[in-house]
Amino acid sequence: MSVVLKDVLAVVAPRLRAHGYKGSGQNYRLADENAVSVLNFQKSSGGERFYVNVGVQPLFVPTEGESTPDAKKIKEPECIFRTRLKPPQNLMAGWPYSVDLAEQLAANFDDLFATFVQPLMTIPGPVTEASVGDFDEQTGHPLLGARHACNFLHFARISLARGNTERAAEFSQAAIDICPERASTLLHHLKDVIARASL
Repeated sequence: MSVVLKDVLAVVAPRLRAHGYKGSGQNYRLADENAVSVLNFQKSSGGERFYVNVGVQPLFVPTEGESTPDAKKIKEPECIFRTRLKPPQNLMAGWPYSVDLAEQLAANFDDLFATFVQPLMTIPGPVTEASVGDFDEQTGHPLLGARHACNFLHFARISLARGNTERAAEFSQAAIDICPERASTLLHHLKDVIARASL
């Protein structure tokens, strides 16, 4: 009998719930008063493999799509922090439908939860304490992402929401310095943060 995603989830879902995630099928959420984590099992277009997408969204700043986050409805692509659970190195991209590998998937997620989800959901923590200097010119930050204008906007908004106006202005100006002129909407949001930080 061929293995389907439901068979894999029968092994993995109890481990997700042990971390506090709620949900069923392909979507699971974990939320507290400050942040939400969304986990999605995405079937590949060919149907032979699947991907495990994981997102974290602070609830006090806009989503990637500029909407107000709703912990009960937000989807993984809307989160400002996103990653994908990597399969074993000897496999191609994506996880095969295998009950034998389901336990390894669950163990890999345990590690990802400790190194990615938990730190990003800890408020105050790495997300609220980050500064521009934490982002390497070439590699960015291993947990917090790349040194890009859009990412710096997220951190400017986080700093502003937490009352650190100086850091909010610093992130905004650093973003403006590297933002393409054609990105007029992004520049507008960055200048808005600077204006609000100066009030």
